[in-house]
Amino acid sequence: MEKELLRFIITDRKKKMRNKKEWAVYLVFAVVAIGLIIRAHYGMDLTDETFYLATAKRFSEGDLAIKYDWNTAQIFGLLLVPVYRIYTGITGSNEGIIIFMRILLVLAEWITAMTLYSLLKKMGKNTTYALLIAICFFVYVRGNIITFSYYSMGMLTFLWMIFEVAAGCYLLAGIFYAISVLCMPYMAVLFAVILGYGIWALIKNHRSLAKKVWYLIAGVFLSAAGFIVIYGRYIPWSELFLYIPQMLKDPTMEKVGMLQQVADVGVYYVKYFLKYTWPMYLISLIGASILGSRKEERLRKIWSWLLILEFFIQAVYVRTFFEAGIISTFFFLGIQMQLLYPEYRERKLEKYFLYTGIAFAIPWIFGSNVGQRVIHMGILIMDVWAAAIVYDNVRVETKWKKTIMIMPLYILVLVLGIIRFCDIYRDGFVTELNSRIEIGIMKGIYTEDLRASAYESAVDCLKKNTNKSTLLAVAGCNPWAYLDSEAQCAAYSPWEMEGDALLKEYYEMFPEKIPKVIFVPTGELSTYKSWRFSSHGSGMHEGKNAELNEVWEKIIEGKLLKKIEENGNILYKSESGRTSGL
Repeated sequence: MEKELLRFIITDRKKKMRNKKEWAVYLVFAVVAIGLIIRAHYGMDLTDETFYLATAKRFSEGDLAIKYDWNTAQIFGLLLVPVYRIYTGITGSNEGIIIFMRILLVLAEWITAMTLYSLLKKMGKNTTYALLIAICFFVYVRGNIITFSYYSMGMLTFLWMIFEVAAGCYLLAGIFYAISVLCMPYMAVLFAVILGYGIWALIKNHRSLAKKVWYLIAGVFLSAAGFIVIYGRYIPWSELFLYIPQMLKDPTMEKVGMLQQVADVGVYYVKYFLKYTWPMYLISLIGASILGSRKEERLRKIWSWLLILEFFIQAVYVRTFFEAGIISTFFFLGIQMQLLYPEYRERKLEKYFLYTGIAFAIPWIFGSNVGQRVIHMGILIMDVWAAAIVYDNVRVETKWKKTIMIMPLYILVLVLGIIRFCDIYRDGFVTELNSRIEIGIMKGIYTEDLRASAYESAVDCLKKNTNKSTLLAVAGCNPWAYLDSEAQCAAYSPWEMEGDALLKEYYEMFPEKIPKVIFVPTGELSTYKSWRFSSHGSGMHEGKNAELNEVWEKIIEGKLLKKIEENGNILYKSESGRTSGL
């Protein structure tokens, strides 16, 4: 009887402790979410963040993708069209939409992080490990552009593909993969690998495996069929072949060969990342390999301590590569620990996160114009595996030793958290953002005093001089202007348009798109501070001056556009006169 009572007390206590721990986990997620929502109100980005929505706006207003927009990253904008229409339908305008999209991203990140935590727990992983890894994905977003971009959306949907595969929902996994392809078309290359794997499984008569793979393929085909049917209602697919070559001429994309792009990644790590520390890494890798093969436990423990010390040294060195540096440094530690303890394998995590992380990282190298920096999205996925290798290899140590040994995981979370909360993309330092914007898409956002007043003046100027029938072109890289005006986009992209050749070709093909108003932002709106903790560096970064190119000068002359200067803003507006364009 006493034994049974004792057993009951112990079991009951364990349940209560478990419940307390789970509640503590939920509290952590809630605190982080609240913090991110508050953070969403700080920092005004007039470039990348507004480009995504400006593309969605033009599609929402009837401009057909590919035909009227020649930017290589435009397809992602189609995914945002429903969200844009719902928001403007409910509110009656797009005022304040930037904050709305930021908060919506926090919600998506929260759901993803909670799901990842639950998945890792189901795999039998420690609560602390699962929570820390989940928080990494909660706070991380590529470049700290805190909205739905092809980066954030591509990564989130790819993670959900992993989740669905782990749950056995292969049809849904295929749908999520298809969405990730829309975010980064180069991801479609992986489909050939999946298809080949499915055919191999059929040939080898692996029925169970083949069934899973073909369900995933079916999900991809289902998504593709839906896209073709919906888009085919608006434009004959045969016409697309007229416009796709124009997309490939996009001057904003770097034109380098595939081999060169791969080589650039190697150069990045050798020349910049490991500039002074590569001898240390070489020695540690050789040592880990030798000791791992001999399995001399005492020496392996000593070497593991040296690896942790090496991590701290490298973490300090790569402070200027904060985001990229800490993610890569942690992954390198995982590789070294795996070499040191080859008998310990995390096969499930290898399958779900290591190999998939590699598969995710490679297409982005070729599909992005920021080169090697984007691969860290894939490396962070691989860090789920690396963290388990580091964490579980020290589980037999004493408590204080284990605490020190798993400090790299805490540092990874800390650094990514600092970046998310303190790093402001293309605006001043967080303590300098004191002025709240009261109008436009940026309503509710805090920025610097001069930028706030310049932005509000520019919005007033655009609203006075444009309406829904206006064809608007904006000089420089200022996609925000298309959003803060009811006017239609009269350019081959809301993004920066470099060079005259493609712009001239666009207006020759679509003379009905020749603008009636040309807007030239000046002053505070053509520069930005970038107090960065990441590889972008810090300090004042001069934005490109919004200069008129030759094509627009001809349009101004030919259509007798009148120059208007208002509060430091410059517009060229059509009046009665000739209507010839180029």
